[in-house]
Amino acid sequence: HLAPAAIERAARRWLSPAERAWCAEQPSFRLAMVTVLSCKESVCKATGGGTPVAEATLVMEGAWPRGRARAAGPEPVALWWEVGSRHILTVGVRGLSDDAGPLVDYIVCWRGGTEAT
Repeated sequence: HLAPAAIERAARRWLSPAERAWCAEQPSFRLAMVTVLSCKESVCKATGGGTPVAEATLVMEGAWPRGRARAAGPEPVALWWEVGSRHILTVGVRGLSDDAGPLVDYIVCWRGGTEAT
Protein backbone atom coordinates (compact mmCIF):
# COMPACT_ATOMS: atom_id res chain seq x y z
CA HIS A 1 0.00 0.00 0.00
CA LEU A 2 2.98 2.29 -0.45
CA ALA A 3 2.78 5.36 -2.63
CA PRO A 4 4.97 5.34 -5.76
CA ALA A 5 7.33 7.90 -4.20
CA ALA A 6 7.81 5.66 -1.13
CA ILE A 7 8.52 2.66 -3.34
CA GLU A 8 11.13 4.66 -5.26
CA ARG A 9 12.80 5.82 -2.01
CA ALA A 10 12.92 2.23 -0.74
CA ALA A 11 14.37 1.01 -4.04
CA ARG A 12 17.10 3.68 -3.97
CA ARG A 13 17.94 2.79 -0.38
CA TRP A 14 17.95 -1.02 -0.58
CA LEU A 15 18.64 -1.96 -4.22
CA SER A 16 21.70 -1.60 -6.43
CA PRO A 17 21.31 0.13 -9.81
CA ALA A 18 21.36 -3.28 -11.56
CA GLU A 19 18.69 -4.64 -9.20
CA ARG A 20 16.51 -1.56 -9.82
CA ALA A 21 16.96 -2.01 -13.58
CA TRP A 22 15.81 -5.65 -13.31
CA CYS A 23 12.77 -4.54 -11.31
CA ALA A 24 11.89 -1.96 -13.96
CA GLU A 25 11.80 -4.74 -16.60
CA GLN A 26 9.23 -6.78 -14.63
CA PRO A 27 5.42 -6.42 -14.86
CA SER A 28 5.24 -4.90 -11.36
CA PHE A 29 8.15 -2.85 -10.03
CA ARG A 30 6.73 -3.07 -6.50
CA LEU A 31 6.46 -6.88 -6.49
CA ALA A 32 9.83 -7.21 -8.19
CA MET A 33 11.40 -5.03 -5.48
CA VAL A 34 9.87 -7.21 -2.77
CA THR A 35 11.19 -10.28 -4.61
CA VAL A 36 14.72 -8.86 -4.62
CA LEU A 37 14.42 -8.00 -0.92
CA SER A 38 13.19 -11.55 -0.21
CA CYS A 39 16.21 -12.95 -2.06
CA LYS A 40 18.50 -10.65 -0.05
CA GLU A 41 16.93 -11.99 3.16
CA SER A 42 17.60 -15.54 1.94
CA VAL A 43 21.25 -14.60 1.37
CA CYS A 44 21.47 -13.34 4.94
CA LYS A 45 19.93 -16.58 6.26
CA ALA A 46 22.03 -18.84 4.02
CA THR A 47 25.22 -17.20 5.27
CA GLY A 48 24.17 -17.33 8.91
CA GLY A 49 24.06 -13.55 9.05
CA GLY A 50 27.52 -13.27 7.47
CA THR A 51 26.06 -11.11 4.71
CA PRO A 52 23.70 -8.44 6.07
CA VAL A 53 20.61 -7.81 3.95
CA ALA A 54 21.74 -4.26 3.18
CA GLU A 55 25.09 -5.54 1.82
CA ALA A 56 23.79 -8.41 -0.33
CA THR A 57 24.17 -7.64 -4.03
CA LEU A 58 22.26 -9.85 -6.42
CA VAL A 59 22.31 -10.74 -10.06
CA MET A 60 18.70 -11.55 -10.86
CA GLU A 61 18.17 -14.08 -13.64
CA GLY A 62 14.90 -14.99 -15.26
CA ALA A 63 11.65 -13.16 -15.66
CA TRP A 64 8.33 -13.19 -13.97
CA PRO A 65 7.09 -15.28 -12.19
CA ARG A 66 10.18 -17.39 -11.33
CA GLY A 67 13.87 -17.50 -11.87
CA ARG A 68 17.28 -17.68 -10.29
CA ALA A 69 19.56 -15.22 -8.65
CA ARG A 70 23.08 -15.29 -7.35
CA ALA A 71 24.81 -13.28 -4.72
CA ALA A 72 28.50 -12.70 -5.16
CA GLY A 73 30.85 -11.82 -2.38
CA PRO A 74 32.94 -13.51 0.24
CA GLU A 75 30.07 -15.96 0.83
CA PRO A 76 28.35 -16.59 -2.53
CA VAL A 77 24.77 -17.87 -2.55
CA ALA A 78 22.73 -19.53 -5.31
CA LEU A 79 19.04 -18.66 -5.19
CA TRP A 80 15.73 -19.66 -6.76
CA TRP A 81 12.62 -17.49 -6.50
CA GLU A 82 8.96 -17.74 -7.40
CA VAL A 83 6.13 -15.22 -7.14
CA GLY A 84 2.60 -16.49 -6.73
CA SER A 85 -0.73 -14.82 -6.21
CA ARG A 86 -0.23 -14.70 -2.44
CA HIS A 87 3.43 -15.58 -1.86
CA ILE A 88 7.02 -14.98 -2.74
CA LEU A 89 9.16 -18.04 -2.19
CA THR A 90 12.94 -17.88 -2.19
CA VAL A 91 15.43 -20.69 -1.62
CA GLY A 92 19.08 -19.87 -1.05
CA VAL A 93 22.07 -22.20 -0.69
CA ARG A 94 25.49 -20.95 0.26
CA GLY A 95 28.15 -21.77 -2.30
CA LEU A 96 29.14 -21.02 -5.85
CA SER A 97 26.34 -21.37 -8.40
CA ASP A 98 28.04 -24.36 -10.01
CA ASP A 99 28.19 -26.17 -6.67
CA ALA A 100 25.02 -24.94 -4.94
CA GLY A 101 22.81 -24.78 -8.05
CA PRO A 102 22.17 -28.55 -8.20
CA LEU A 103 21.11 -28.53 -4.53
CA VAL A 104 18.72 -25.65 -5.19
CA ASP A 105 17.30 -27.61 -8.15
CA TYR A 106 16.82 -30.66 -5.92
CA ILE A 107 15.02 -28.63 -3.25
CA VAL A 108 12.77 -26.93 -5.79
CA CYS A 109 11.88 -30.18 -7.59
CA TRP A 110 11.22 -31.91 -4.28
CA ARG A 111 8.84 -29.07 -3.39
CA GLY A 112 6.32 -30.41 -5.86
CA GLY A 113 7.75 -30.98 -9.27
CA THR A 114 8.22 -27.32 -10.17
CA GLU A 115 10.86 -27.01 -12.84
CA ALA A 116 13.61 -24.53 -12.06
CA THR A 117 14.34 -22.09 -14.86
